[in-house]
Amino acid sequence: MNWRRGLFRLWIVGSVLFVIAFAVISYSEIKAEFSAVAPPPPPQGSEILVPQLCEEARGVAGTDYTTQKGQNPGPWDKYAKPEPYDDCWYTMSKFRPLYPEYNNLSDYELIRMLYGIPSQSAFRWRC
Repeated sequence: MNWRRGLFRLWIVGSVLFVIAFAVISYSEIKAEFSAVAPPPPPQGSEILVPQLCEEARGVAGTDYTTQKGQNPGPWDKYAKPEPYDDCWYTMSKFRPLYPEYNNLSDYELIRMLYGIPSQSAFRWRC
């Protein structure tokens, strides 16, 4: 029997077992870190709100968009004349018909673009 080959195989098996044990022990901590950073999923039946500069806003204030983040459009007087560099917030169902030039983008790509998050295609790796 070749001792070198046997010890090398034993070293490989031990290394693999060590990596597996470390992954099992650390999994819950790593998952908790990712969960703490990830945004919570939207409530069932709610729509995604997307920002657009009020200077470029289309539609009727209070009906199609609102200037309050996290609030659906509604009949409020104070949104009738927003500042040009404020963000106007559209629900996705109102945004798509008013901005047909974005129809070639998926919802995911559109959200990333409007929120200023770099596209995944800018990276060489994929998640």
